[in-house]
Amino acid sequence: IGLGIPAEPLFRSRSKEALLGYGRVMAVMKDFDFEGFNYTVDSYTVSTYRGTFIDKQNKGPRFNDEVIALISNAQSGQRIQFQDICVKSPKGEIRNIGSINVQIK
Repeated sequence: IGLGIPAEPLFRSRSKEALLGYGRVMAVMKDFDFEGFNYTVDSYTVSTYRGTFIDKQNKGPRFNDEVIALISNAQSGQRIQFQDICVKSPKGEIRNIGSINVQIK
């Protein structure tokens, strides 16, 4: 799983501009060479804490307007979690593959 860039660690520090530049969550299978067998991101939840917990649902890989606003309003040092990332196989099977944690630079 990654934020627009394959083979990244599951915890990273990024500027909010870079995070917004990715614009999506991608399902990337490292060292997987079977052509045409790709997983696509079906849905995920983006969460953060700003005096209270904030959760935004997202359908599909691209950030929706609520997720863009959440990231745009993030402060340096704030953590954003992309959780319950569900992917769809070519056969249509949906599975939860975990989360990615990002700290805003």
